[in-house]
Amino acid sequence: MEKITTSPRPITPRLAQKWYEHFNLDLIIKVLHQTFLHPFVAWIVVLCLRAQVTPTDHPAWIIAVGYATFLTLLAAASMLNRRLAYGLPREVEPSHEVIVITGGGSGLGQLIAQIYGMRGASVAVLDIKEVAEVDGWHELSGVEYYQCDVGNRKAVEMTAKKIEDDLGRPTVLINCAAASVHGVPLLSLTPGSMTKTIQTNLLAPFHLMQTFLPAMLETNIGGVIVNSAKLV
Repeated sequence: MEKITTSPRPITPRLAQKWYEHFNLDLIIKVLHQTFLHPFVAWIVVLCLRAQVTPTDHPAWIIAVGYATFLTLLAAASMLNRRLAYGLPREVEPSHEVIVITGGGSGLGQLIAQIYGMRGASVAVLDIKEVAEVDGWHELSGVEYYQCDVGNRKAVEMTAKKIEDDLGRPTVLINCAAASVHGVPLLSLTPGSMTKTIQTNLLAPFHLMQTFLPAMLETNIGGVIVNSAKLV
């Protein structure tokens, strides 16, 4: 992997925002969903009218009940739609899982591999480095190491076959591999650095998902995919 040495940039202090700059469309929608568009709030109004002994043929009662019923039906339809789209929540039992972690030779990926290895899961770590270059690797238990360039589609497919033969069909994929070029001016980037960043941070997650997802979909329990890497 190509190493780029850069000098640290001075930290520019952030300017304080004006009070009105905190207001945006997302905030307004969130407030509406928690108040006027929430079924619970709508039914509170109905109960208040009932406490005042409002006649059932009064326009205020009819409108309040109709509005509350409408919001309730929307909420029920939303929950039904989510259930049909995603199914029941999947229970993860570490001892029954085969977890693939990219970029597990260091940093966050290695920490995740260590935790799941301690919990009894079968863990496969993919990293571009040689296993001898990984600090503290032999201290990890229950974790298998596979040297693989995740930006190379053929290498990913070959490694996937090895993992399935050694550990079984993967059920969890965690993408932590990333090539960082932070702090480097655009004109100072080499073509190799740009290509490596695109391959590792952008293309690799698609290669990995297309490789491991079909096997997950064939099972009745499904699988879990987590993407934590970013483009730049």
